[in-house]
Amino acid sequence: MDLRVIYKARPESVSRIVGLLRKEGFSPTVLDHPDSTYAYASGWTNLIRIAVPHDQARQAKSILAKWEQSIEPAADQLNRRFRTQLFYSLLIVLVLGAILLACGVFSTELLLLLFFVWLAAFIIISNVPRISQIWRDLKKPL
Repeated sequence: MDLRVIYKARPESVSRIVGLLRKEGFSPTVLDHPDSTYAYASGWTNLIRIAVPHDQARQAKSILAKWEQSIEPAADQLNRRFRTQLFYSLLIVLVLGAILLACGVFSTELLLLLFFVWLAAFIIISNVPRISQIWRDLKKPL
């Protein structure tokens, strides 16, 4: 059978893409082994080739192009949310650093402290929706 590579994916996406193609009636074949040990050793940079029979290639590529377009808004939203969280956590650390600097407190330990404050702020800001849901659940009567 004459196979044609139509997509190269990261190991964690291979099963989703193969499943999508099978659901659409194609016969995808994974040409490389999506082994997590190899992926880890290569720094997660290896791409797994996905192929279909030559006569299905054009249609399968069009399905995957539509799929990529459908997930693009979600990826953009995730990127925007990440940048906002990063901005606010950095803003908190800059304000705290400026206050401490204005008070005359400056040392190398302060830089380490500011790093941990940034890390904590970023984690908390990133999890605000989850924390809010837990808080709402705790306030509900039993």
